[in-house]
Amino acid sequence: MAYAIKFLLLQKSELMYEVAIRGEVPSDSVEGLRRQVNKLTQLYLSEDICESVYDFAVDLKGSNDTLDKIRQNLDSLKTAHTDSLVN
Repeated sequence: MAYAIKFLLLQKSELMYEVAIRGEVPSDSVEGLRRQVNKLTQLYLSEDICESVYDFAVDLKGSNDTLDKIRQNLDSLKTAHTDSLVN
């Protein structure tokens, strides 16, 4: 079952990636990135993006970094339940 991405809950690096793969230069601030993502996800749906603008090695590193962060968050949930972390 596919779930819609909650773009505004993404980390800064993930927001930067979403902006870059849609062909724009990412903003420096999280607030600016969220505005960009809001606009761009209406113009370019995730399903319409077939290629990344990054080399495979860079994409792989970003994926691994995100998976490490998810692993840390899951470990944190074992000790302290917070709604923001669950989201």
